[in-house]
Amino acid sequence: EAMRESLEADVEASHSEARAIKARVMEVERESKKSQKECQDLKMTLHDRELKVEGRETEAAAKEKEIEKRLEDVATKERGAIEKTNVAMGKERVLEGKERELEMK
Repeated sequence: EAMRESLEADVEASHSEARAIKARVMEVERESKKSQKECQDLKMTLHDRELKVEGRETEAAAKEKEIEKRLEDVATKERGAIEKTNVAMGKERVLEGKERELEMK
């Protein structure tokens, strides 16, 4: 009888230990699923940030090209103005020369 009670106690202890192990396994599985979800969320966040960075880089490049074009337009206008000024100054010298000729006559 004592032997049977000892065996039953051993069996109950083994069952108890098995339940504790099973509970721990389930807890670890839940933690693992939670970690996997967190990892997936972080990957999605990273992907979103990378897309934002690409968008901003594209936007910055477009603005840079726009600024370069404006600078080219301003430089072209400036060259045109300088050329017109030079032409006007040349005409003025020619007129001054003709005026001197007329005054000498």
